[in-house]
Amino acid sequence: MMSYFGLPIAKGIAHNKIYKIEDLLITFDESSASDVEKELEIFKNGRMGAIADVEKIYEKTLTTLGENEARIFEAHLSLLNDIELIGQVEAYIKDKSAHAAYAVSEVSKQLEAIFTSMDNEYMRERAADIKDITTRIIKHIKGVKTDNSVEEECIVVANDLTPSMTSSLDKNLVKGIITETGGKTSHSAIIANLLEIPYIVLDRCMSLINQGDTVVFDGTDGSVHVDPDEETVVEYRKRQEEYESLKSKYKELEGLPAATKDGEKVELMANIGNAEDMEFVVKSEAKSIGLFRTEFLFMDDEYPDEEKQFKIYKEVAEQLPEGYVTIRTIDIGGDKNSPHFDIAAEDNPFLGYRGIRLCLGEVEIFKAQLRAILRAGVYGSIKIMFPMIATIKEFMDAKELIEECKKELKRENIEYNDNIPVGIMVETPAAAIMADAFAKVVDFFSIGTNDLVQYTLAADRMNKQVSYMYSAYDPAVIRSIGMVAQAAKMNNIPVSICGESAADKTLLPVFVGLGIRHLSMSVSFIPEVKWALHLRTLEEAEEIKNEASVFYVKKDVEEYLKKVSEMLYI
Repeated sequence: MMSYFGLPIAKGIAHNKIYKIEDLLITFDESSASDVEKELEIFKNGRMGAIADVEKIYEKTLTTLGENEARIFEAHLSLLNDIELIGQVEAYIKDKSAHAAYAVSEVSKQLEAIFTSMDNEYMRERAADIKDITTRIIKHIKGVKTDNSVEEECIVVANDLTPSMTSSLDKNLVKGIITETGGKTSHSAIIANLLEIPYIVLDRCMSLINQGDTVVFDGTDGSVHVDPDEETVVEYRKRQEEYESLKSKYKELEGLPAATKDGEKVELMANIGNAEDMEFVVKSEAKSIGLFRTEFLFMDDEYPDEEKQFKIYKEVAEQLPEGYVTIRTIDIGGDKNSPHFDIAAEDNPFLGYRGIRLCLGEVEIFKAQLRAILRAGVYGSIKIMFPMIATIKEFMDAKELIEECKKELKRENIEYNDNIPVGIMVETPAAAIMADAFAKVVDFFSIGTNDLVQYTLAADRMNKQVSYMYSAYDPAVIRSIGMVAQAAKMNNIPVSICGESAADKTLLPVFVGLGIRHLSMSVSFIPEVKWALHLRTLEEAEEIKNEASVFYVKKDVEEYLKKVSEMLYI
């Protein structure tokens, strides 16, 4: 028996024989094409064939999974009809006298590289969508037909699975998925969760696992065993029974408020990156959006002007009749670049011209966004949140621009909401230290633990040499969150957590004990966080917080919280 650990993507236990889907090797003609116009026509026909394929997948997904899930492939159709994408391929064919398939491949590589280089997981996963649709075009151009359908129960192993491949899997036969690449926010991950197919990402799985091997793995912790012994099989069978029991417990809480055992309510909200993500939110129990990452609107080549942004914000707000959407203003810079901003190369981009600093330097672009938000506020409940705030002056300067926009809209006789709450994302140590002062001028706090951890500990989580230091369990981070929560309480303003830690069940009692009553996360985590929340009373959470606060070393905090979690989460 060989054992490995991978990245858990979709929960559940899988135990079956392996069916490997090998990568299709396509060769390209890199020589100059003799007839450019012919190649342009070939590209057009390949693209139209791909559109026909995706339309069929859309219809199938609509029937099997529902309208919300089918919208993933509406997005793929939009990409296939995207003027910028089409233009880049056509320009490559013309400028380099390239053959159509090679041009599509090269443009795809360029676009994928842009997305995969980003630190943000959500944006990295968008590269898979680009690869999906361009591979489909290439297959039509080359006349390649592939059939990855399975005929018996198995665990599928592949280098990667595109969203369209994942949606076509028969859940009655495919009992699990293992890929070499992928992430928790990919469309393939979302589909696998909806199909309830256990899924992990395991580096080098194509070489570690052979065709026909028997494998058992846990999509919750990422553990995987090749050719497991009987003792391991029995253990994982027990895990499966426990997981099924947990799922039934989650369902028992459907429709009930998220609250502690003694009724202290905690609002569980969703994070989104674009309007398309609302398809998953409306199916969840989230009533509000705690974080709308608007910078993703600025990643496309087409500039999102005020009117385009207004329509997007309006669409999102209208879908939350019982809640609100917290719109974070443009957070470009650091790991996130945009063709619409001319940002000079920086030695330390995470400490440079990013977030609110960029917005205050690009006033016209910033004001267009603020005007769009103010206008959309007429159609639903909206909050404005500024990112990367370090000083009171930054906040006041940004708020003054909101007032300018209000005056402009009033002069232009354009309807807008004059009472939109304005808050900040607490992600710098400066903002945490000055929380008591900020609390007197802002309407709310939202703690972005991803960057707060990074800046507090001066540790880049993407740097393997120091990533061991990056942890929300560090006493310095917990103290910082406590300072912000205390300042919010003293000034009677709401405070939320919207970083990855918001979905950490082990840290949950600490947050509740510190006074956090709003948590924003990916919608897939909401049922289990809601369940974990209701297992303890507020008093118990406060006791755990107090005990955890005694420790000065991260390891001690982790071991203590793990111990109290294991005693409860059974």
